[in-house]
Amino acid sequence: MSPLGSRPARQALCRIVGGLGIAVILASCSSRQAVEPEGRPAAEGPVRPAAEGPHGPGAVTGGEGLEPRPARRPLPEPVRLPPVPRVAGSPALRVQYPRSLDRIAVRDSNFIFGTVGTGDAELRINGVRVPVEANGAFLAWLAVPAPRRDDTAEYILVASGPGGSETLRHRVRLPPEPLEGPTGEVWIDPASLPAEIERWLTPTDPLEFSVRATPGISVSVALGDATLALHETGPGVYRGSLLIREIIERSCTVARDQAARSETRDPALSCGPGRVDTLEARVVATDGARQSIEKRRYPFAVLDPEALPIVALREKPDPVHGSSGVVPGRPTPYGPYRWLFPDGARGQADRRLGDRVRLRLSPDLETWVTADHVVVGEAAGVLEARVGWIEVEEKSVGVTAVRIPLDRPVPAHVEEPEDRTLRLTLYAALGETERMEYGRSESTGATELESLAWAQRSGSLYELTVRLVRPVWGYRLTYTVDREGRPELLLELRNPPIVDADAPLRGRRIAVDAGHPPVGSFGPTGYFEGDANLAIARRLAALLEEAGAEPILTRRDTMPLGLYERTGLAVRAGADLFVSIHNNALPDGIRPFGEEGTSTYYYHPHSRALAQAVQTGMLASMGLQDLGMRWGSFAVARLRWMPSVLAEGAFMMFPRQEAALKTREFQDAYARGVLWGIEEFLSGYAWEEGSQEE
Repeated sequence: MSPLGSRPARQALCRIVGGLGIAVILASCSSRQAVEPEGRPAAEGPVRPAAEGPHGPGAVTGGEGLEPRPARRPLPEPVRLPPVPRVAGSPALRVQYPRSLDRIAVRDSNFIFGTVGTGDAELRINGVRVPVEANGAFLAWLAVPAPRRDDTAEYILVASGPGGSETLRHRVRLPPEPLEGPTGEVWIDPASLPAEIERWLTPTDPLEFSVRATPGISVSVALGDATLALHETGPGVYRGSLLIREIIERSCTVARDQAARSETRDPALSCGPGRVDTLEARVVATDGARQSIEKRRYPFAVLDPEALPIVALREKPDPVHGSSGVVPGRPTPYGPYRWLFPDGARGQADRRLGDRVRLRLSPDLETWVTADHVVVGEAAGVLEARVGWIEVEEKSVGVTAVRIPLDRPVPAHVEEPEDRTLRLTLYAALGETERMEYGRSESTGATELESLAWAQRSGSLYELTVRLVRPVWGYRLTYTVDREGRPELLLELRNPPIVDADAPLRGRRIAVDAGHPPVGSFGPTGYFEGDANLAIARRLAALLEEAGAEPILTRRDTMPLGLYERTGLAVRAGADLFVSIHNNALPDGIRPFGEEGTSTYYYHPHSRALAQAVQTGMLASMGLQDLGMRWGSFAVARLRWMPSVLAEGAFMMFPRQEAALKTREFQDAYARGVLWGIEEFLSGYAWEEGSQEE
């Protein structure tokens, strides 16, 4: 009997599925807007532990549709934020953020933080009293000063105390404001015109224009030999569009007339798909008596929708972050990554806007990739692959390979619709899969694969459903060539590790990533996030080693390390899990008080349970506000070969939390929370003694 259907395999599967839950922790996370007397910014928000969920503290659900169960092991003891050490002396003002003459992103209100140098001083910024911690650190939420000249604004900080007083004038640059021309004049805002970027368009695509100009006048655009009247859709905002087909048809008419007169020019060279040209645009704004003119040049190529250019997707190595082996795709030109295509795939491009190229995956589905990942080489035409027989083999210990032969390497993407299921979609592919070979019975029994099924979907989509014996642990998708030099798509499935029920961490390799540098945030006294992350990562590595695990530190010093260098190191080292240690910051314009706390990010569904377990552990050990488990498109979290999460334990910009992160006690609390989460997650995959039968 195949082990796939044996009683111990079924028992293990039931325990695993029942154990891959998520913690149910409900906590409010509001943004408080209170202001203390004299316009003083509200002090750092109270630190609130996660509220007890409906099933009690630390409750963990066993997955969708299953009853919640208590956590397998006691939660770590919480550590309160330690008192901020007092610093005495004379004032020494320093603003950590925003840096001098930095351009901030808002003009209304923003945060400012730094240090007075002593806890004995009183601080006022632009006349508003700001709380100062015992070590001199401060964080304030204030109105952005009015500009003094051009785009420069000035914060005036005054610190006074027993040791004397000090004044600091701190200047920042403001975001540019939209142009408003002189009253009574006709003007056009040059910055509002479409960018002069390269465009690839089909004849039925519109060329869209949006222009800011004097309200209540007439605005038109001469596009080569075509003229487009723009309509005022809001005060001073004019919009309109013209199909590329209309533009080239009118230019073709002119070209034919010129050819007829000169008898030297072939009008076919200027017309229809395949045309590459530069469109001269002349924008005219007029009130009948006066006018303003702006000129632009737009390079463009007209594509044939029946024979779109076929491009190769080639990852361009990042000199800072390294290579990942995938080309990411977005649903919009600058949206989040939602496709991870294997390097070397071919696709059909149907639009380009500057450094973004759109690929047509099916008649009603497109994706955007960056132009530096696109190589134009093949002749235009129809892209369609044939999918042949599929073979399964045990590639190496713990790795099952599904080999999918094709005659062309088309775009491919993997999704996880259920915890034991992978769905592979091949775009522009037709199935000629007459067989799916699972291999020899003695080999098949050692794999994690339960079944394969394929289906042909509308729009030339080939769909392969892979059912696994146990929940997804990790996988990767790459294009290779077979022995005869033909393209082959290789889907590698990683088996979950064998976990000891009594000691889940024993023998496990855990990649611990100390986030940053490059970049990273700073605290009010200048403590660098990368240094805090490294101290916590080292402490976590020590705790893991004590528990019998083999920690793999991606970074052991202060030297910068690229994002894909970090994940690549974890893969090469054979790590079972990847946890990236970070501490948070906020972007401009968000009132920080009430937004501080703990969060954990994941990207792939098979990492969600790890993220929730780590979040639960950190909340218990550090006692900060629960900002929740979150989905996020972070490079290290996009690692597919193992469960991968990114932890944001505390906030660098809050004085009390920055001070705590400097202490061994709080670093240890952070590390113990993550350790608990890793161990809790792994225990869901444990084989209990006596569960296996002959």
